[in-house]
Amino acid sequence: MKKRAGEFFESLVIVAILLALVYTFVDDLAVLGGWNADSRKGLALAGLLFDLFFTVEFLVRSAFSLRRGGFFHYLYAERGWVDFLASVPLLLLQSGPQCLGLFSGIGLLGVGRAMNMLKIVKAIRTVRILRLLRILRLLRILKVFRRVRYVQSPMAQRHIARITSLTVSVMVFWLTLVTVLGETTGGAGTGAVFFERQRAAAALIENATGNAELAKAVEDLARTEPSLLIVKSDGATLYSRHTNPYYADRYLPGDYGYLKFGRTEAFFDEQPYLQDLAQTSLTWFLAIVLLTLAILFLYSPYFAATVTDPIVTMRRGFEERRFRRPVAIPRDLAGDDVFRLARAYNERYLAGQDGRSPASRE
Repeated sequence: MKKRAGEFFESLVIVAILLALVYTFVDDLAVLGGWNADSRKGLALAGLLFDLFFTVEFLVRSAFSLRRGGFFHYLYAERGWVDFLASVPLLLLQSGPQCLGLFSGIGLLGVGRAMNMLKIVKAIRTVRILRLLRILRLLRILKVFRRVRYVQSPMAQRHIARITSLTVSVMVFWLTLVTVLGETTGGAGTGAVFFERQRAAAALIENATGNAELAKAVEDLARTEPSLLIVKSDGATLYSRHTNPYYADRYLPGDYGYLKFGRTEAFFDEQPYLQDLAQTSLTWFLAIVLLTLAILFLYSPYFAATVTDPIVTMRRGFEERRFRRPVAIPRDLAGDDVFRLARAYNERYLAGQDGRSPASRE
Protein backbone atom coordinates (compact mmCIF):
# COMPACT_ATOMS: atom_id res chain seq x y z
CA MET A 1 0.00 0.00 0.00
CA LYS A 2 2.81 2.41 0.90
CA LYS A 3 4.62 1.49 -2.32
CA ARG A 4 1.54 2.27 -4.41
CA ALA A 5 1.02 5.56 -2.60
CA GLY A 6 4.66 6.47 -3.23
CA GLU A 7 4.38 5.61 -6.92
CA PHE A 8 1.19 7.65 -7.23
CA PHE A 9 2.87 10.62 -5.53
CA GLU A 10 5.89 10.41 -7.85
CA SER A 11 3.62 10.18 -10.90
CA LEU A 12 1.66 13.19 -9.68
CA VAL A 13 4.89 15.17 -9.23
CA ILE A 14 6.05 14.27 -12.74
CA VAL A 15 2.75 15.42 -14.26
CA ALA A 16 2.97 18.65 -12.24
CA ILE A 17 6.54 19.25 -13.44
CA LEU A 18 5.55 18.88 -17.09
CA LEU A 19 2.52 21.15 -16.64
CA ALA A 20 4.63 23.72 -14.76
CA LEU A 21 7.14 23.84 -17.61
CA VAL A 22 4.30 24.46 -20.07
CA TYR A 23 2.93 27.10 -17.70
CA THR A 24 6.31 28.87 -17.52
CA PHE A 25 6.39 29.12 -21.30
CA VAL A 26 2.76 30.29 -21.59
CA ASP A 27 3.15 32.84 -18.77
CA ASP A 28 6.05 34.57 -20.50
CA LEU A 29 4.18 34.35 -23.80
CA ALA A 30 1.14 36.05 -22.20
CA VAL A 31 3.23 39.00 -21.03
CA LEU A 32 5.03 39.24 -24.36
CA GLY A 33 1.77 39.01 -26.31
CA GLY A 34 -0.07 41.54 -24.16
CA TRP A 35 -2.87 39.20 -23.09
CA ASN A 36 -5.78 40.83 -21.27
CA ALA A 37 -6.00 41.14 -17.51
CA ASP A 38 -8.46 38.30 -16.96
CA SER A 39 -6.27 35.79 -18.84
CA ARG A 40 -3.20 36.82 -16.87
CA LYS A 41 -5.14 36.61 -13.62
CA GLY A 42 -5.92 32.99 -14.46
CA LEU A 43 -2.26 32.32 -15.18
CA ALA A 44 -1.28 33.99 -11.91
CA LEU A 45 -3.65 31.73 -9.99
CA ALA A 46 -2.22 28.69 -11.81
CA GLY A 47 1.28 29.83 -10.86
CA LEU A 48 0.23 30.10 -7.22
CA LEU A 49 -1.16 26.56 -7.29
CA PHE A 50 2.03 25.18 -8.86
CA ASP A 51 4.27 26.97 -6.36
CA LEU A 52 2.08 25.84 -3.48
CA PHE A 53 2.14 22.22 -4.71
CA PHE A 54 5.92 22.18 -5.13
CA THR A 55 6.42 23.86 -1.75
CA VAL A 56 4.31 21.17 -0.09
CA GLU A 57 6.25 18.52 -2.00
CA PHE A 58 9.56 19.96 -0.79
CA LEU A 59 8.31 20.04 2.81
CA VAL A 60 7.03 16.45 2.59
CA ARG A 61 10.29 15.17 1.12
CA SER A 62 12.25 17.12 3.73
CA ALA A 63 10.16 15.67 6.56
CA PHE A 64 10.63 12.09 5.34
CA SER A 65 14.36 12.60 4.81
CA LEU A 66 14.69 14.07 8.31
CA ARG A 67 12.94 11.03 9.77
CA ARG A 68 15.40 8.79 7.94
CA GLY A 69 18.35 10.95 8.96
CA GLY A 70 19.20 11.74 5.35
CA PHE A 71 18.16 15.37 4.94
CA PHE A 72 21.54 16.55 3.64
CA HIS A 73 21.65 13.60 1.25
CA TYR A 74 18.27 14.74 -0.09
CA LEU A 75 19.46 18.33 -0.44
CA TYR A 76 22.64 17.42 -2.31
CA ALA A 77 22.50 13.97 -3.93
CA GLU A 78 18.77 14.10 -4.73
CA ARG A 79 18.90 17.79 -5.72
CA GLY A 80 16.61 18.95 -2.94
CA TRP A 81 18.16 22.40 -3.32
CA VAL A 82 16.54 22.56 -6.75
CA ASP A 83 13.20 21.57 -5.22
CA PHE A 84 13.61 24.41 -2.72
CA LEU A 85 14.66 27.16 -5.15
CA ALA A 86 11.94 26.19 -7.63
CA SER A 87 9.17 26.41 -5.04
CA VAL A 88 9.54 28.29 -1.73
CA PRO A 89 11.09 31.60 -2.96
CA LEU A 90 8.64 31.73 -5.85
CA LEU A 91 5.67 31.19 -3.53
CA LEU A 92 6.77 33.73 -0.93
CA LEU A 93 8.20 36.43 -3.22
CA GLN A 94 6.26 36.15 -6.47
CA SER A 95 3.06 34.14 -6.86
CA GLY A 96 1.81 34.70 -3.29
CA PRO A 97 2.14 38.50 -3.20
CA GLN A 98 1.10 38.74 -6.85
CA CYS A 99 -2.17 36.90 -6.29
CA LEU A 100 -2.78 38.84 -3.09
CA GLY A 101 -2.60 42.05 -5.10
CA LEU A 102 -4.50 40.72 -8.09
CA PHE A 103 -7.46 39.37 -6.18
CA SER A 104 -7.72 42.11 -3.57
CA GLY A 105 -10.07 44.04 -5.84
CA ILE A 106 -7.80 47.07 -6.07
CA GLY A 107 -7.39 48.43 -9.61
CA LEU A 108 -4.81 50.67 -11.20
CA LEU A 109 -6.25 53.86 -9.78
CA GLY A 110 -6.30 52.58 -6.22
CA VAL A 111 -3.28 50.42 -5.58
CA GLY A 112 -0.83 53.09 -6.65
CA ARG A 113 -1.48 55.16 -3.56
CA ALA A 114 0.08 52.45 -1.42
CA MET A 115 3.21 52.28 -3.57
CA ASN A 116 5.89 54.52 -5.01
CA MET A 117 8.22 54.33 -7.99
CA LEU A 118 11.18 53.03 -5.97
CA LYS A 119 9.14 50.11 -4.63
CA ILE A 120 7.82 49.33 -8.11
CA VAL A 121 11.34 49.35 -9.57
CA LYS A 122 12.65 47.06 -6.82
CA ALA A 123 9.67 44.74 -7.23
CA ILE A 124 10.17 44.47 -10.99
CA ARG A 125 13.89 43.80 -10.55
CA THR A 126 13.00 41.03 -8.13
CA VAL A 127 10.59 39.63 -10.72
CA ARG A 128 13.45 39.43 -13.20
CA ILE A 129 15.51 37.28 -10.83
CA LEU A 130 12.52 35.13 -9.90
CA ARG A 131 11.75 34.52 -13.57
CA LEU A 132 15.25 33.12 -13.92
CA LEU A 133 14.77 30.90 -10.87
CA ARG A 134 11.73 29.38 -12.52
CA ILE A 135 14.06 27.96 -15.17
CA LEU A 136 15.53 25.72 -12.46
CA ARG A 137 12.35 23.67 -12.82
CA LEU A 138 13.96 22.29 -15.97
CA LEU A 139 16.29 20.34 -13.69
CA ARG A 140 13.25 18.63 -12.25
CA ILE A 141 12.42 17.19 -15.65
CA LEU A 142 15.22 14.72 -14.93
CA LYS A 143 12.67 12.99 -12.67
CA VAL A 144 10.66 12.38 -15.82
CA PHE A 145 13.56 10.96 -17.80
CA ARG A 146 14.38 8.54 -15.00
CA ARG A 147 11.15 6.83 -16.00
CA VAL A 148 12.19 6.80 -19.68
CA ARG A 149 14.91 4.32 -20.65
CA TYR A 150 16.82 6.62 -22.99
CA VAL A 151 19.91 4.66 -21.87
CA GLN A 152 19.99 1.30 -20.10
CA SER A 153 22.87 1.87 -17.73
CA PRO A 154 22.14 3.44 -14.32
CA MET A 155 25.71 4.77 -14.43
CA ALA A 156 24.99 6.59 -17.70
CA GLN A 157 21.72 7.99 -16.35
CA ARG A 158 23.48 9.24 -13.22
CA HIS A 159 26.27 10.92 -15.17
CA ILE A 160 23.90 12.49 -17.70
CA ALA A 161 21.71 13.78 -14.87
CA ARG A 162 24.76 15.28 -13.16
CA ILE A 163 25.98 16.92 -16.38
CA THR A 164 22.53 18.35 -17.11
CA SER A 165 22.09 19.63 -13.55
CA LEU A 166 25.50 21.27 -13.56
CA THR A 167 25.03 22.88 -16.97
CA VAL A 168 21.55 24.28 -16.33
CA SER A 169 22.29 25.45 -12.77
CA VAL A 170 25.50 27.23 -13.83
CA MET A 171 23.64 29.00 -16.64
CA VAL A 172 20.79 30.06 -14.35
CA PHE A 173 23.09 31.26 -11.56
CA TRP A 174 25.26 33.12 -14.07
CA LEU A 175 22.21 34.89 -15.49
CA THR A 176 21.04 35.67 -11.97
CA LEU A 177 24.44 37.09 -11.03
CA VAL A 178 24.59 39.21 -14.18
CA THR A 179 21.07 40.49 -13.50
CA VAL A 180 21.82 41.38 -9.88
CA LEU A 181 25.13 43.07 -10.72
CA GLY A 182 23.59 44.92 -13.64
CA GLU A 183 20.74 46.27 -11.53
CA THR A 184 22.78 47.16 -8.46
CA THR A 185 25.53 48.90 -10.45
CA GLY A 186 23.01 50.82 -12.51
CA GLY A 187 24.25 49.56 -15.85
CA ALA A 188 22.90 51.13 -19.01
CA GLY A 189 20.63 48.23 -19.84
CA THR A 190 17.05 48.33 -21.04
CA GLY A 191 15.68 48.66 -17.52
CA ALA A 192 18.07 51.44 -16.48
CA VAL A 193 17.29 53.51 -19.58
CA PHE A 194 13.56 52.88 -19.24
CA PHE A 195 13.33 53.97 -15.61
CA GLU A 196 15.69 56.90 -16.06
CA ARG A 197 13.39 58.24 -18.77
CA GLN A 198 10.43 57.94 -16.41
CA ARG A 199 12.29 59.71 -13.62
CA ALA A 200 13.12 62.57 -15.98
CA ALA A 201 9.46 62.84 -16.93
CA ALA A 202 8.44 62.82 -13.28
CA ALA A 203 10.98 65.57 -12.53
CA LEU A 204 9.40 67.84 -15.18
CA ILE A 205 6.00 67.39 -13.57
CA GLU A 206 7.37 67.88 -10.06
CA ASN A 207 9.26 71.07 -10.96
CA ALA A 208 6.27 72.68 -12.64
CA THR A 209 5.03 75.70 -10.71
CA GLY A 210 1.44 76.75 -11.13
CA ASN A 211 -1.41 75.09 -12.96
CA ALA A 212 -0.52 76.55 -16.35
CA GLU A 213 3.08 75.31 -16.22
CA LEU A 214 1.91 71.91 -14.97
CA ALA A 215 -0.60 71.62 -17.80
CA LYS A 216 2.11 72.58 -20.33
CA ALA A 217 4.54 69.99 -18.89
CA VAL A 218 1.89 67.27 -18.99
CA GLU A 219 0.97 68.19 -22.58
CA ASP A 220 4.61 67.98 -23.69
CA LEU A 221 5.18 64.67 -21.88
CA ALA A 222 2.03 63.18 -23.38
CA ARG A 223 3.65 63.60 -26.81
CA THR A 224 7.20 62.61 -25.91
CA GLU A 225 6.88 59.99 -23.14
CA PRO A 226 4.74 57.02 -24.21
CA SER A 227 4.95 55.38 -20.79
CA LEU A 228 3.04 58.23 -19.10
CA LEU A 229 -0.47 56.94 -18.40
CA ILE A 230 -2.22 59.28 -15.96
CA VAL A 231 -1.50 62.57 -14.24
CA LYS A 232 -3.76 63.76 -11.41
CA SER A 233 -3.69 66.87 -9.28
CA ASP A 234 -5.80 67.28 -6.16
CA GLY A 235 -7.64 64.10 -7.16
CA ALA A 236 -8.70 65.54 -10.53
CA THR A 237 -7.40 63.87 -13.71
CA LEU A 238 -5.30 66.28 -15.80
CA TYR A 239 -4.34 63.67 -18.40
CA SER A 240 -5.18 60.05 -19.18
CA ARG A 241 -3.81 58.18 -22.18
CA HIS A 242 -6.59 55.58 -22.13
CA THR A 243 -10.10 55.15 -20.78
CA ASN A 244 -10.85 53.51 -17.43
CA PRO A 245 -12.38 50.38 -19.07
CA TYR A 246 -9.16 49.99 -21.08
CA TYR A 247 -7.08 50.12 -17.89
CA ALA A 248 -9.34 47.56 -16.24
CA ASP A 249 -8.98 45.23 -19.21
CA ARG A 250 -5.24 45.60 -19.85
CA TYR A 251 -3.48 46.46 -16.59
CA LEU A 252 -2.82 44.55 -13.39
CA PRO A 253 -0.97 45.64 -10.22
CA GLY A 254 2.72 45.57 -11.11
CA ASP A 255 2.07 46.66 -14.70
CA TYR A 256 2.55 50.32 -13.80
CA GLY A 257 4.67 52.60 -11.65
CA TYR A 258 3.46 55.40 -9.42
CA LEU A 259 4.91 58.67 -8.14
CA LYS A 260 3.41 61.28 -5.88
CA PHE A 261 4.85 64.70 -5.15
CA GLY A 262 2.74 67.21 -3.26
CA ARG A 263 -0.73 67.33 -4.75
CA THR A 264 0.31 65.68 -8.03
CA GLU A 265 0.26 61.96 -8.89
CA ALA A 266 1.67 60.25 -11.98
CA PHE A 267 1.24 56.71 -13.27
CA PHE A 268 3.71 55.13 -15.70
CA ASP A 269 3.36 52.10 -17.95
CA GLU A 270 5.81 49.31 -17.00
CA GLN A 271 4.51 46.76 -19.51
CA PRO A 272 7.23 47.42 -22.13
CA TYR A 273 9.89 46.63 -19.53
CA LEU A 274 8.00 43.54 -18.35
CA GLN A 275 7.75 42.40 -21.96
CA ASP A 276 11.50 42.80 -22.30
CA LEU A 277 11.94 40.63 -19.20
CA ALA A 278 9.53 38.05 -20.61
CA GLN A 279 11.38 37.97 -23.92
CA THR A 280 14.70 37.46 -22.17
CA SER A 281 13.25 34.78 -19.92
CA LEU A 282 11.55 33.02 -22.84
CA THR A 283 14.74 33.09 -24.91
CA TRP A 284 16.81 31.54 -22.15
CA PHE A 285 14.04 29.09 -21.31
CA LEU A 286 13.93 27.77 -24.87
CA ALA A 287 17.73 27.73 -25.11
CA ILE A 288 18.03 25.68 -21.92
CA VAL A 289 15.24 23.34 -23.05
CA LEU A 290 17.10 22.68 -26.31
CA LEU A 291 20.38 22.23 -24.44
CA THR A 292 18.76 19.79 -22.00
CA LEU A 293 17.19 17.78 -24.81
CA ALA A 294 20.48 17.74 -26.70
CA ILE A 295 22.30 16.34 -23.67
CA LEU A 296 19.62 13.77 -22.97
CA PHE A 297 19.02 12.53 -26.51
CA LEU A 298 22.25 13.28 -28.40
CA TYR A 299 25.06 13.15 -25.87
CA SER A 300 23.68 10.41 -23.60
CA PRO A 301 23.59 7.73 -26.38
CA TYR A 302 27.16 8.71 -27.28
CA PHE A 303 28.23 8.43 -23.65
CA ALA A 304 26.52 5.05 -23.38
CA ALA A 305 28.07 3.73 -26.60
CA THR A 306 31.60 4.85 -25.74
CA VAL A 307 31.69 4.32 -21.96
CA THR A 308 28.96 2.28 -20.33
CA ASP A 309 28.04 -0.17 -23.11
CA PRO A 310 31.59 -1.59 -23.35
CA ILE A 311 31.72 -1.84 -19.54
CA VAL A 312 28.36 -3.62 -19.44
CA THR A 313 29.50 -6.06 -22.14
CA MET A 314 32.68 -6.90 -20.23
CA ARG A 315 30.80 -7.24 -16.94
CA ARG A 316 28.36 -9.68 -18.48
CA GLY A 317 31.26 -11.62 -19.98
CA PHE A 318 32.80 -12.01 -16.52
CA GLU A 319 29.50 -12.87 -14.79
CA GLU A 320 27.71 -15.03 -17.39
CA ARG A 321 29.49 -18.19 -18.53
CA ARG A 322 27.66 -18.38 -21.86
CA PHE A 323 28.06 -14.72 -22.74
CA ARG A 324 30.91 -14.47 -25.29
CA ARG A 325 30.17 -11.23 -27.10
CA PRO A 326 33.32 -9.21 -27.90
CA VAL A 327 33.36 -5.47 -27.46
CA ALA A 328 33.19 -3.53 -30.74
CA ILE A 329 36.13 -1.12 -30.83
CA PRO A 330 35.79 1.98 -33.06
CA ARG A 331 39.03 2.80 -34.86
CA ASP A 332 38.97 6.49 -33.91
CA LEU A 333 38.48 5.65 -30.21
CA ALA A 334 40.86 2.70 -29.95
CA GLY A 335 43.26 4.75 -27.82
CA ASP A 336 40.66 5.49 -25.12
CA ASP A 337 41.26 3.71 -21.82
CA VAL A 338 37.87 1.99 -22.01
CA PHE A 339 38.60 0.50 -25.42
CA ARG A 340 42.19 -0.39 -24.53
CA LEU A 341 40.70 -2.39 -21.67
CA ALA A 342 38.11 -3.81 -24.08
CA ARG A 343 40.88 -4.94 -26.46
CA ALA A 344 42.57 -6.81 -23.60
CA TYR A 345 39.19 -8.32 -22.72
CA ASN A 346 38.62 -9.46 -26.31
CA GLU A 347 42.12 -10.77 -26.98
CA ARG A 348 43.02 -12.20 -23.61
CA TYR A 349 39.95 -13.06 -21.57
CA LEU A 350 37.60 -14.23 -24.33
CA ALA A 351 40.41 -16.07 -26.09
CA GLY A 352 41.31 -17.80 -22.83
CA GLN A 353 37.66 -18.77 -22.25
CA ASP A 354 37.56 -20.31 -25.74
CA GLY A 355 40.40 -22.64 -24.77
CA ARG A 356 43.28 -20.68 -26.19
CA SER A 357 45.75 -19.36 -23.68
CA PRO A 358 47.24 -15.95 -24.21
CA ALA A 359 50.69 -17.58 -24.63
CA SER A 360 49.54 -19.94 -27.43
CA ARG A 361 47.74 -17.07 -29.19
CA GLU A 362 50.74 -14.81 -29.05
